[in-house]
Amino acid sequence: MPVDTPRIFRRVSLGIYLTYTFGACVWVTASIVAALVRERPVRLKRPAIDPAQPAQVLRCEHDVNNLVQDLHRHVFAVQMGALDKETDLRREWFRFLETWRDRWAEVGRRCRLGESAGSGSGRRALELLTEAHEQIEELATAYGALLETFENRYLDRLHDIRKTLADARTTARRTQGKEELTK
Repeated sequence: MPVDTPRIFRRVSLGIYLTYTFGACVWVTASIVAALVRERPVRLKRPAIDPAQPAQVLRCEHDVNNLVQDLHRHVFAVQMGALDKETDLRREWFRFLETWRDRWAEVGRRCRLGESAGSGSGRRALELLTEAHEQIEELATAYGALLETFENRYLDRLHDIRKTLADARTTARRTQGKEELTK
């Protein structure tokens, strides 16, 4: 029985091509997963604290408090920006969130949050700060969802209201101008 060389060549070529394609897909998927899972390196702006030093623990409380205040202020500043101009809320939020998360991670690492460091009241204070620090990250996620809901459900309405008010203002000024001419 004669061997069909072109047919065997096509099968071998197809097998090599499919193996290469499958390997490339696995490699790309693994790279994406690794990039998403891998922690970004955190550069400390100040040295890590000594949990036995109450002043340093208080400084950490101040830093964690600033994180939550900045987060809260910015979410509403982004929403207020939608009043004055057409703001891309998502872009503004994610731009802020990227730098905020870097600060959040830096505070967590510098303050040794999540570690079993220290003893006595210093350790308890760090446990409480760790709890607050984790809750703030959850709050950031909730604020992002709030902005997304606002943008999806209410931003068009807000723009419609702004346009209606501008039309009312223009109409009132035209009416006012006509009344002044008739006087």
